[in-house]
Amino acid sequence: MRLSKQTSDAIQLLCYCYRNDKRLCKLAEIAYDLGLTKQVAFKLSKVLNHAGLIETIRGPHGGVKILSSTKSVSIGSIVRKLENKPLTNRCKQDNGLLHTCIDEAFEAFLEVLDHHTLAEMATRRGSTSNVNRIQLEANKLHTVTDFKEVDTKITSA
Repeated sequence: MRLSKQTSDAIQLLCYCYRNDKRLCKLAEIAYDLGLTKQVAFKLSKVLNHAGLIETIRGPHGGVKILSSTKSVSIGSIVRKLENKPLTNRCKQDNGLLHTCIDEAFEAFLEVLDHHTLAEMATRRGSTSNVNRIQLEANKLHTVTDFKEVDTKITSA
């Protein structure tokens, strides 16, 4: 089973806000650190605010902040709030056995996620922002190295 990209990014945004719960987080900062566009970060903040998971404050000194009630919530309940679309398209001509199996499998998937909290997920690994920055820097260095190799080959030829 897979989560949608939006749900995965939203959980990352919640983890980011959890790790920075002492202050308001700017959406531009979140977008940069998580490797998202500002538009995606804005859309996620709107979805998470509507789901009652974060607080948004508008204006030049505004940002987003995780609600204290969200810190102990399970990942399964977050996914249930964000993945509110029907799991399967129920065809009237079908007997529904396949759809029932898929629904049961998805519920089993969510039950596993219910055993893990946002607090656990946010503190289990190192900061994703550091990982993203390291990946960006590695990509830049790799590109520079490739150009140096090409330049060296051209000048030696």
